[in-house]
Amino acid sequence: MIVGAHPHVVQDIEEYKGKLIFYSLGNFVFDQYFSEETQIGLGVRYDGLDYDLILVKGKKSSLSFVEGEERIKILEELAARSSDDLKIMIEKGKIRLND
Repeated sequence: MIVGAHPHVVQDIEEYKGKLIFYSLGNFVFDQYFSEETQIGLGVRYDGLDYDLILVKGKKSSLSFVEGEERIKILEELAARSSDDLKIMIEKGKIRLND
């Protein structure tokens, strides 16, 4: 797995040679409050089989998990920008790679 950083926003996910590339996980705490996009962060939990996508959102540096319709919308937008073969899994918030 490759995890990128720095752009301050959540970016695409791609599978390459059987491994995942997370181009950017965005921010967990960031002081650009004027930009909603920089207040979103993506956590990834790997249990040996699945990669669970966990979204967090900051409000004046106070974090909460993103749930419900907002979570669905963000995951759909992320899936639309990511590798075609991962789209459905990203929308569901869980990626499982074939061995």
